[in-house]
Amino acid sequence: LASLALVVRDDSGRFGLSPGGELLRSDVPESLAAWALLCGRRLWHNWARLAESVRSGCSAPRSRGGNDDFAHLDADPPAADLFHRAMTNLTQPVAAAFAASIDLGGALRVVDVGGGYGQLITTLLLAHPCLHGVLFDLRHAIEPATARRIETDARSALARR
Repeated sequence: LASLALVVRDDSGRFGLSPGGELLRSDVPESLAAWALLCGRRLWHNWARLAESVRSGCSAPRSRGGNDDFAHLDADPPAADLFHRAMTNLTQPVAAAFAASIDLGGALRVVDVGGGYGQLITTLLLAHPCLHGVLFDLRHAIEPATARRIETDARSALARR
């Protein structure tokens, strides 16, 4: 971890998290914890077969009898949750800048295709309250995204009381 600059050693010889290492905590803003877990648990075996995939033209999942799409996540809720939390981790730092910089002109509706748990569209709708949004994705993303939205709405309603 020290070679990756994720931890630093103090004068007493103790190690602590560096600013980059802090991003591996799940309880900090702009956390990359789920992304790190996804890469380490789920994606690394695909990268290990990169040379074979380039030579054969066949992706690592397909060479193991799987598919190149995301449908397998419907049958594996923990994997789907990790994947979508990782995508949320990567989206959070850029979503507000995107929402502030995009010119939506006279748009009334925005559709986020493949939007996962809805981080980007939620940020966009908060920045542009006149818009109506549609989150379009597979079941493994939409059902948890809907549940999270209902929980968020309930917390907001309680906070307003």
